[in-house]
Amino acid sequence: MPPQTSNKAVWALVTGLLGLVCCGFFGIAGIILGGQAKTEIAESQGRLTGSGMAQAGYILGIVSVALTVLGILVYGVLFATGVISTSN
Repeated sequence: MPPQTSNKAVWALVTGLLGLVCCGFFGIAGIILGGQAKTEIAESQGRLTGSGMAQAGYILGIVSVALTVLGILVYGVLFATGVISTSN
C-alpha cells in the first residue's frame, strides 16, 4: 500500500493560510492540526506523508495568531491614547 498524505496536514496548511489571509483566529486550528499531524506522521511508520505541509500550517498558524494579537494591541494603544476614537 503506497503512503497517503495526512488529511490533518492538508487542513493544517489550509487553516494556516486562511488565518494569514482572512482571520487570524483560523491560525489556532492550523497550530493544533499541524501539531497533531506531525505526531501522527511520525508514528505512522511511513504510511502517512505530508510533514512539510503540517510544519507549514503550524508555522503559518503561529504567524497569523501573532499578527492578530499584535494588531489588537496596536489598536488598543491607539484607542487608549486618543489617536482613534469611536465618535466622529
